[in-house]
Amino acid sequence: MFWTGDIDASWDVLRRQVVDGLNTCLSGIPYWNTDIGGFTLNQYPQGCESTEYRELYVRWFQFGTFFGMFRSHGTQTPREPWRFGKPGETTYDTLLRFANLRYRLMPYLYSCAWNITSQNGTLMRALVMDFPKDPVARVCPNQFMFGPALMVCPVLNSQLGWEKIGSEHFIDATGKVGGLTATYYLGTNFGKIIASRFEPMPVIPVTQKVDGLPNEHYSVRWIGTLATGPAPATYKFNLAADDGYRLTLDGKTVIEDWTTHPTTSRTASIDLPANSQVPIVIEYFQDTAGQDLELKITSKNNSKPVDISREVVLPAGTDWYDFWTGERFAGGRQATPDAPLNRIPLYLRAGSIVPMGPTMQYTSEKPTDPLEIRVCPGADGTFTLYEDAGEGFAYQKGKRSEIQLAWNDKAGILTIGKRHGSFPGMLKQRTVRAVLVRNGVGGVDPVAHADVEIVYDGAALGIPLKQ
Repeated sequence: MFWTGDIDASWDVLRRQVVDGLNTCLSGIPYWNTDIGGFTLNQYPQGCESTEYRELYVRWFQFGTFFGMFRSHGTQTPREPWRFGKPGETTYDTLLRFANLRYRLMPYLYSCAWNITSQNGTLMRALVMDFPKDPVARVCPNQFMFGPALMVCPVLNSQLGWEKIGSEHFIDATGKVGGLTATYYLGTNFGKIIASRFEPMPVIPVTQKVDGLPNEHYSVRWIGTLATGPAPATYKFNLAADDGYRLTLDGKTVIEDWTTHPTTSRTASIDLPANSQVPIVIEYFQDTAGQDLELKITSKNNSKPVDISREVVLPAGTDWYDFWTGERFAGGRQATPDAPLNRIPLYLRAGSIVPMGPTMQYTSEKPTDPLEIRVCPGADGTFTLYEDAGEGFAYQKGKRSEIQLAWNDKAGILTIGKRHGSFPGMLKQRTVRAVLVRNGVGGVDPVAHADVEIVYDGAALGIPLKQ
């Protein structure tokens, strides 16, 4: 099991976890996870009592629902769902909703795990693995397939609180993304130029590692643009230094303390429009002793949470079903579904067969009965339902069962194949509730009225489902 370490809680770190996970699984390591909510909470000293951290934790929890190992772990604050609100409050209800989804998907997950063991598969799949001919899907860094059926689109930006600005928001004077152009001068008022180079942001490296630059009596100017996000936002700039510093945005000085002094800090909050490139200049001079300059930039989305959406890629070559509503969409395009705090965009591929069990508190609480099988029309599909005793190593000696599920789209028939194999404690027969996904049919809870309900005893049978 691969794990990303004792990471800090921030939106920037959360975004990096998606890329880390995709790269890990592409490297042939199928079981990957991250500490849900971050291990340390340096930016959120109030922990689970903080509205801002609750939002981050919920979004991380939603993402974590689709790990090979669903693991909330860390320090500095409790992690139990009831620490994040009460029944009826969005944060608590959302955590419960996704925990229930994880357990309802256990037949699907366990079968996918067997595919890893027996066929060297993987759960978390970069879109390029399934849709190599789609040029947009090939380079998509922030959504993925979870097994063969589910496409997961986690929400990775804050709707409610302050969010740390990452390096991708900085563009230098030449157009290079990730930093600014730094020019070093002799003297405290921009005398002779010593060096000019690209420097990553937002960490400002006040450094002596510049040839010809003295330890004292020098000045630096960083220039470029700040790329704003997809929504209008308030940006909070904090500069701290032991000598002179100045911040200019779009030609206007917004922070300035151009004197020799011990370390001080100043803050400015500026409203900036969406999708803009704002010229930014940061200036600093070092007189005597010490070298201390720090820049912190955070932003707060000014849109209301109910207006929040998330851009997604719907890969070509198949139709897609909204997991929550059952609405069908053509592939080969991009969409912008709503993404309020209580859900993330989640899709099912046409032709998918998804077995789901009852709502449970833990995996061995009750038998997987009834078994709800959701079928997404629009293409033929197959899925192998795998089961064993749930613990121990008897499965390695053949104590397991496999049932082949197949959907014939043209005929409209779901075939439940003959059961192969057995294991101690296996259900000899069970109720199967077959459900055809369509508009109005979806979500976490068991579907109220199945299209067909039968008793399966291990013998093959066909179930017609009207489209």
